Amino acid sequence: MRKLIFAISSLVLILVPAAILYSKRPTAIASTGAVKTFAVEARMWGWTPATIEVEEGDRVVLDITTKDVKHGLNIPALDLDVELPAGKTTHVEFVAKQSGDYRFMCSRWCFADPAKSTGHNYMEGRLIVRPKAGTTHTIEVTEFYGKFFDPRVMHVRAGESVRWVMGSRAHSWHTVTSWADSPMPFDSGVFKDVYEVKFDKPGLYKYFCHVHPLMRGIVAVDAQLPSEKDQQRFLVYPPEDGIPGPTPKVAGVGEVWAVLQWAEHPEKKWPGATVVIDASNFQIKDIITAEHSNPHGLFTNKTEDKVWITNWQSRSILTIDRKTHKVINRAYPGDSIAHALMHPNGEKLYVSRASENLISVLNPETLKTTKDIQLDAGPHGIWITPNGKWLVAAAVLDDKLSVIDAEKDEFSYSIPTKRLPLFAFTTLDSRYGMVAAALDKTVHIVDLNAKKQVAAIEAGAFPIWPAPAPDGKHIMAINTGTHDISVIEIDTWKIVKTIPNVGWGAHGMSFGLKQGGGWYGYVVNKFTHYITVVDMQSLTVAGYIPLPPGYYGGISPLAFPRVKSVAYPYP
Repeated sequence: MRKLIFAISSLVLILVPAAILYSKRPTAIASTGAVKTFAVEARMWGWTPATIEVEEGDRVVLDITTKDVKHGLNIPALDLDVELPAGKTTHVEFVAKQSGDYRFMCSRWCFADPAKSTGHNYMEGRLIVRPKAGTTHTIEVTEFYGKFFDPRVMHVRAGESVRWVMGSRAHSWHTVTSWADSPMPFDSGVFKDVYEVKFDKPGLYKYFCHVHPLMRGIVAVDAQLPSEKDQQRFLVYPPEDGIPGPTPKVAGVGEVWAVLQWAEHPEKKWPGATVVIDASNFQIKDIITAEHSNPHGLFTNKTEDKVWITNWQSRSILTIDRKTHKVINRAYPGDSIAHALMHPNGEKLYVSRASENLISVLNPETLKTTKDIQLDAGPHGIWITPNGKWLVAAAVLDDKLSVIDAEKDEFSYSIPTKRLPLFAFTTLDSRYGMVAAALDKTVHIVDLNAKKQVAAIEAGAFPIWPAPAPDGKHIMAINTGTHDISVIEIDTWKIVKTIPNVGWGAHGMSFGLKQGGGWYGYVVNKFTHYITVVDMQSLTVAGYIPLPPGYYGGISPLAFPRVKSVAYPYP
């Protein structure tokens, strides 16, 4: 539990070494530096000053005056959240125990002006804690493509330390975890502030984020780096700049929506966009960027008039009018919002909160949380059986498939999996749950009623998205590492075909109608600026839909009108 001490309107909070988890913070640590006092004004939508600089060990005193509406001061790295009443001055104190570049933001809804791309979500500032002189090196953790660990490569001497800092360019929780062949193992666990490792043994230390495995870095301790080519092979998949072929010869039906978590825009601070494509001519109809901040998942309702989009960085879920493409509601259920899913009855919206080990149940209209379900660690991709009985979740940090009784909205049981399960699905007959364990190239099949695993299938490299096809006969396992699809036959649990050339970083798949009959499968890719279209009758690539240059980070697609498949769990 957090240990906060309130005295009158004062709050004292300490930033402690990252080896101590946030739930075990001491209540007081003495200052080793000066007392730095700042008069701060909070207003719609900014802070004056917007940047506060102190030194490691300083006691920081903030006298915050709010003149318009109620605001809140939230510094995630310090686990600090205090309400700032309108028309009053609030006194806040803490010790800047660790150096770093920290983000602070408003934590009480204070309205927005979407037309000017400003408002509550943009009310942020920076707390810069300068390090003391010494032999500790700093790496900033960010959520920007190509700069996830900044710098990605660092040289140090044996006996020196490296400090990873959650800076102002990161919103969610991450880990710093050594690769299997590192000379010395280390693992931060999920952290939000600072993590430090002392490297006494020379060698090459590769590491990654266990929650987001494509976040990778290298620390060379008195060691020579591998070749540039080998570095790139480990650090980041190379973006694919060209389009491999033309659009499909046969048109599709309706629309395709796709969230791109890394699409950057000059006018926006945070990356992310949703692209809307006309499937009848494969042309882009619109690009939605309003309030997007590393968008992750999207879903719709029975009437298909609204779309819910989750944003990992801003911890938000948006309700978007499908006709106007305008944001009509938003909520902030918790941290690291990953994916959303509607119950088949249309009355409950489920949201996975990856870093908090929770799935929240929301009212779809108001986005008010009605219940939080505690489950295994790191719930990410979630799905529900068409009969509404079971909800399955990929528990990334516990290597399990978590199963929830969706009739009672209670945790039921879990099945161990191999390493790094990222997304879970169910079959059309509501009998089986599936999850892909990315690090071990395995798709696990679980009989949900019998509560046991019935198959473990070796797929391609880094499988993520094991989606059952609309014919009810196959599972399409999307493989990020080998950029292909393993087609698994449900009757035999055998791979019957591999569909190649899907795209670098192939990630998610949604099914839509094809003119003249049949279905298309639309695959979004993290490292290409195109969407791959698969003919679901021939199980071959039918063509490619080009996206604007730089529009990388494809996570989740959603085709309209919905076909009756696992991606449409309505009876």
